Order: sequence, then C-alpha cells, then structure tokens
Amino acid sequence: RACTVLAEQIESRKLSWYATSAMRAELASVLPRPQLEQWHREGEHILTLFDEWAVLRPEATTSVAVVGLNCRDADDQKFIDLACATGARWLLTRDRALLDLAKAARGYGVEVLRPADWTQRYGGGAEGSTPG
Repeated sequence: RACTVLAEQIESRKLSWYATSAMRAELASVLPRPQLEQWHREGEHILTLFDEWAVLRPEATTSVAVVGLNCRDADDQKFIDLACATGARWLLTRDRALLDLAKAARGYGVEVLRPADWTQRYGGGAEGSTPG
C-alpha cells in the first residue's frame, strides 16, 4: 500500500506530520461516512495514531488564498495554508481540489502530490515534513 512507507517514516520520526486541531476534527467527522465503511472498525485506532504521530501546529492565521493560492474547496484551504505556513516540503493528498494546486504551490516551495507518487519518488528514506 502506498501509505505504508509513509506511515513508517512518520512513526520513526524521519518525517514530521504537521496538522491542526481542525484537521483532527475533520478526520473524526469523515471516518464514519458510508464511503469509508472499510475504515469504520479502525476509526479509534486511526485517531490514536493521529494523536501519537501528528505534530500539532496552530491554525494558519493568514490564508495563502489572499495571495493567489486559493483552493476551490473552502474546507481544504486549511491544508495548503498550513503547508505554506510551516514551510512543508510536501502536501500529500488524494483530494482533487488540492492536487489541482500542485503547479501553483511549487511557487511557495510545496510539492502537492498523491501518497503513492510520494512513495515512488521519495519513499526510500526522504527527510522532510508533510501537513495533514
């Protein structure tokens, strides 16, 4: 699975996983959704791993949307804002609205890509950080 190497890197602290309390709340709210039924039994475990592994950061106070990096899904703006605010090297996502920002985000020093693409490019021992 694409996220196995990523999880190992985060668990061993070779990577930092930046997140906010709002991101945790969103995760807790989406886990019970019908389209994520395969994860229902693991929901509490997933939240426990979030609590163990995520480096909580304050909510980004200034949106990068103000300067042109605007996510078309307002609920996802917090991810690109945090990536830019923390100087993260990568924003890993499967979300189409965030992936559509990949080219523009490079101008802010953030590479937006799918977990599988990250694993293929960097999974052999990359050092860095990733939000949400």
